[in-house]
Amino acid sequence: MVTARVTPVKSEPAATQTSASVTIFESFYWLPCQANVEVAIPSFTVGDLLRLTPGAIVQTATPAAKDVPIRINHILLGSGKFEVVGDELAIRITEFV
Repeated sequence: MVTARVTPVKSEPAATQTSASVTIFESFYWLPCQANVEVAIPSFTVGDLLRLTPGAIVQTATPAAKDVPIRINHILLGSGKFEVVGDELAIRITEFV
């Protein structure tokens, strides 16, 4: 399993948020969760996994422009696209389910 650091990018608050929903989210901001992004890698073997090194490139079956599923604690949250922010890879959430 790969562990990633999730850092939300601050943006303007959504105009559709109610004060009740903001209060609920602000009350539980400290709860830990695990975020996963699913990317298909065809013909990937245990041998391929054991040969991975820092800087290795793994070719996926997912086109760069296609949305990928985002799961929080194994529950589908929505989908997003990969983007580069500075020198890090990020996921932009494009849709909530």
